[in-house]
Amino acid sequence: MLGKSIDSVPVPALAFAAFVFWLTSVPMGGALADMQGALLWFLLPHIAGLLLLALRGSARLFQRLLPIGLLSCAIGTIIQPFFLPATATPLLFVILGLAAAPLSVFMGILLRTAGQPLLSAAAGLAIGNLLTTGLMLLQPDGGLWPLLSGLALLPILFWTRPAATLPEVNQPTPGLMRYLPFIFFFQLISGLMYAGLLPAYLGAAYLPGLETGFYITAVLLAAYLMRPRKDIMLMGGAMAAMLGVILWEVVATPLGENLALYLLMGAFGIIDLVLLAHVLSFANQRRAYGLGFATLCVGIAGGELLLQFSGQWSVATGFTGLIVLNLALAALYLLGRSQTESPSAQAPTDTVSAPSSIRKDLLPLLSAQEREVLENVIEGKTYRAIAAELSVSESTVKTYMQRIYKKTGAYRREQLVRLVTPEDPLDRPQSV
Repeated sequence: MLGKSIDSVPVPALAFAAFVFWLTSVPMGGALADMQGALLWFLLPHIAGLLLLALRGSARLFQRLLPIGLLSCAIGTIIQPFFLPATATPLLFVILGLAAAPLSVFMGILLRTAGQPLLSAAAGLAIGNLLTTGLMLLQPDGGLWPLLSGLALLPILFWTRPAATLPEVNQPTPGLMRYLPFIFFFQLISGLMYAGLLPAYLGAAYLPGLETGFYITAVLLAAYLMRPRKDIMLMGGAMAAMLGVILWEVVATPLGENLALYLLMGAFGIIDLVLLAHVLSFANQRRAYGLGFATLCVGIAGGELLLQFSGQWSVATGFTGLIVLNLALAALYLLGRSQTESPSAQAPTDTVSAPSSIRKDLLPLLSAQEREVLENVIEGKTYRAIAAELSVSESTVKTYMQRIYKKTGAYRREQLVRLVTPEDPLDRPQSV
């Protein structure tokens, strides 16, 4: 099965790195997109495709579209410089946007089956952006970008067929929308700041490409510091962006412009990883990753549109928005703490006390008996020992476990333990 084949090799990280490299080098930031102004031509159909898969799609539809979409992205990207005129680029980007939707969702599925999903995601972001920056420095005109990034997608095809063996996971996603509005507003507002700051930075950069190093450093540090509550990380990213803008305005020198962009890139890295940590915590990746990445893209697209209409007021608009965003995040954090500390928030939802070793968002999905069985599984007990503990037959325990596997989307005991435990479930080392 797919999960067994990728535990021993860094397939999720490398596949995600190839996808990030393709995104950042061609449709969402590469020379081809910049020259043709085709970013929105890619984003809008991509958002539509993600929402379709997340809200109306099925496992069968996803499995059929995945190889077609991947090949369309790879081949379309490769042939563009050689066979398609420049006037056809917007149409190509519409096709790429639709075709990339199942590929985006597949990245979430791959990452979640990794031994350490969040670290694999961080490694993929780091490697993909590093490749794009290296290619930018070697080929600033973007001549090789479509060819290399298209070829980088092709190896992912080998892992699309095993995806057909994965069970349909159509569980609810309670709490999914908690962070998505803030992700949207951050992308919307910080995009305005980035568009205003980037021209000044390019004219005063001490070392071109160093800004990517700050993004990668922020991603890796966020992966190391991430905790189940992501409010503080969100606040840290938004504050870094705001401090960068303040520095840009106050220190009107090349040093200020360089430091401002470094802070802004670090903020992007933190927020990107918070989004991945959030969506990867859900079993239903078709819905969670689809809606999460669609939110990210809507924010970027909204920033592009707002930039066109706001003109000279874009910097002031973005700065005001960052202040409001920080205040909203602070309110979210304080509200969350007050709810956690209040006695009513700690009251159990039914007559069975909530096990402290099971994630709270999974509790509504499990019956009281399933919780008891899962609690014993987390403690490392065998099915026979659990049966003796609960005074039931071993076959009954196995029946409960089958229901638990189906509800959580897990398919092996070690993966199940990683997914259901509340303390850094994404970063927990694999059991030996």
